Amino acid sequence: MIITYTSLLLMFLEFIHTNHAIICDTEEFHIRSLRGTCTDQIVSLKDNCPLDLQRSYNCRGKNVKSISEIEGNTSYCSLDISRNSVKRLKNGTFREWTNLVALDHSDNYDMEKIESDAFQGLPNLRYLNLKHTGIHAIPYNYRFFEGFRHLPELIILDLTQNNFKSYDSIRIAVNHTRKLQYLALEGCPSCTFGPEFGTLKQLITLDQTVEKEWSYCFIETLNNKYFENLQFLKYIFLSDC
Repeated sequence: MIITYTSLLLMFLEFIHTNHAIICDTEEFHIRSLRGTCTDQIVSLKDNCPLDLQRSYNCRGKNVKSISEIEGNTSYCSLDISRNSVKRLKNGTFREWTNLVALDHSDNYDMEKIESDAFQGLPNLRYLNLKHTGIHAIPYNYRFFEGFRHLPELIILDLTQNNFKSYDSIRIAVNHTRKLQYLALEGCPSCTFGPEFGTLKQLITLDQTVEKEWSYCFIETLNNKYFENLQFLKYIFLSDC
């Protein structure tokens, strides 16, 4: 199965902004609307979270408080747990989801901690959305966070709407994502891309687009030093800046 970067990017951007799920089959990726939704009254998500088509699982906005409430299965290739109330991702959280290609954990903005081995067991993950998860509030946990080392195939990473005060809190983390091609990360007043970002030799797209209803553009000037460790970039998005 051959998947180009362009097709992945278009697919995952669609996945970010809609209620669509990514369905995998033996030939290619398709985007199809979900035919079912989780029930409004959550008793046991193991019973009420529907499996749509073959390998997609959608529990978006269903007051999930822990991933352990959802029964894992190695046949799923996408998992949407966005807009919930998950506070912690513990070590081994996704050990039963080993074939995931896409994971949307956005808008769990009460996050308190992501443990260093939370993403262990996801060797095929290519898309990870951690948008609006409040991770800026726990710099001690993230300053030396190496949890992304378990994601050798990661291509697209969204860290927007987290109000980072500097990129120091994530520079160690992204150092392990050597295949990363697309990084969404808002600017901040004193942010610089340190030498660790120079290891991302496949990073060709930097998206610093600002969604005005959530944030403000802090990028006022750009100079050569701003991008000196991002020498392989081809595309830069600075919309609303």
